[in-house]
Amino acid sequence: MVETESLNKYGVSSIIREFVLVLFIAGIIWISAGFQLWMNAWIYIIFLLIFSAFFMVIMVRKNPGLLNLRGAPRKAMREGNMQRYDKIFFAFYVPLFVLIPIVAGLDFSGFFGLYPFFLFPLPLWLVLIGLILVIIGECIFAWAMVANPFFHGMMKIQDERGHQVVTQGPYQWVRHPGYLGQILFYLGSPLLLGSWWACILGVIMGFVFIYRTLREDEALFEELEGYDKYTEAVQKRLIPGIW
Repeated sequence: MVETESLNKYGVSSIIREFVLVLFIAGIIWISAGFQLWMNAWIYIIFLLIFSAFFMVIMVRKNPGLLNLRGAPRKAMREGNMQRYDKIFFAFYVPLFVLIPIVAGLDFSGFFGLYPFFLFPLPLWLVLIGLILVIIGECIFAWAMVANPFFHGMMKIQDERGHQVVTQGPYQWVRHPGYLGQILFYLGSPLLLGSWWACILGVIMGFVFIYRTLREDEALFEELEGYDKYTEAVQKRLIPGIW
């Protein structure tokens, strides 16, 4: 079991970083859109800020140790060898994380001109679906982090923290709910922002998380004690009843 921890300076750093990332996303949308924000972007950014505030309050109360871990210096987080598939994952994730809001902003500004492949703007019903996906995705991701004290930024068996299989919360139904949440979020964000071009990148991001799910699941099966029995009880990786 992980001992109860109080929030330390690294946990505070993790909280600050959460809001810095939201402001970073807001900034690059604003710049790429020609120093302006449209209604969809305002809704997106305001939601992320409000959600982050509630999320951080819950994390401080329920799982401060994870905030401490994720806010630790990167060198400390990468003690030991970083998995090859994690290197591949981040090689795609980081550029896409930046490019999705940039492309959405450029799309709004008219940078791409007329749509050569998509002859009409995103209809309102798709934008609303995007909003729903963003909300559900963020809620699932947050629930997974609150429930899992070992939700590390990279695949690493945390023997020093008594790493064990987590079965509570959303882990009762799928083995990688955090990644499910992220897939929904990155599929929904371009829709909410109203950008067909960003949707292409969102789909690519979804496949990047599917790749990481497969490889991490294999690693946990081999390295984490009790994970094999857990896979017998919870047979689906991402989607309950399907896969």
